[in-house]
Amino acid sequence: MVDSSFNVSEEMGNEMQDRGTFIGHFMPGLAATAFASLWTYNNLFQYHAARKENILNGKEMKMLNFRSTIFPKFSKSSPSVPVQPYLIIITATTGYVLETIGILQGRPIIKAIEHILMYSFFWLFALCPIFRRYKYELPPSAAHAVFMVTNMAAGYIFSQHQRGGLTRKMHMTLSLLAYLTALCTACEIANRKSILVTLGKTLSFMALGFWFILIGFILYPYSFMPKWEASDHIKMEIITPVAIVNVVVACFVVFAINVIVSVRVKSLNMATLNRLVTFSETHKYSAVNTCDGGKQLLSDSDDDH
Repeated sequence: MVDSSFNVSEEMGNEMQDRGTFIGHFMPGLAATAFASLWTYNNLFQYHAARKENILNGKEMKMLNFRSTIFPKFSKSSPSVPVQPYLIIITATTGYVLETIGILQGRPIIKAIEHILMYSFFWLFALCPIFRRYKYELPPSAAHAVFMVTNMAAGYIFSQHQRGGLTRKMHMTLSLLAYLTALCTACEIANRKSILVTLGKTLSFMALGFWFILIGFILYPYSFMPKWEASDHIKMEIITPVAIVNVVVACFVVFAINVIVSVRVKSLNMATLNRLVTFSETHKYSAVNTCDGGKQLLSDSDDDH
């Protein structure tokens, strides 16, 4: 009876495994890793620039002019083109197209709907900075809040995504990383001036991207790639340390980005540094006024890119 139950479970796991594809995990993982790296670079650059500006002007570090953002400040050369949000929309739309193709090829509709709903959250997340850029009012930290909910939804979907032993273990790790990203984002909303909290969010999302890519190699390899058998107990046990190594690799990447940014900021002269900091402040308090004698409508808490 036990053997029969195990066989049914294993067959269901194999059935679920056959519904996924290598490219369907590699591409989202690559996108998550790329955006997490960009957000890490962006916030570290702001932090190191603000820190150097304080040192050169003799200011105390508690007066550090740093406030975390998800997207970079819009540049002077193209102030009306927030590029990264549009890239996220393109990525999510590509996901829609691939899921639609999958349905036409016989993929279960319910599984495709789960993924489409997840992509829809990223669509909404990307729209937040676009709306703000074109002066549509949103609550403070709206993009952060939507990103938090997006990862909570993704974590729940991942936790319900599997039934087989190996598949379950891989997707539960993915679910934990999504929940961790959501938790760090919630902490960032509460303290936008902490670089460590911000790096916790980007590092978690980067580790999620790396793990997504790894799932493609382990669960859905092409014919020329080595295969992982769910019945292989040793390989099942290896998954746990591999998950830890995955996070360690993400830490090394964040550390490497920090070194690159630090070297770049050190090479900036005072004029360039002041121009960057001045633009940041000018952009933060952009001219959106009420009728009440020019009082600013966008406060410091509304700086939400």
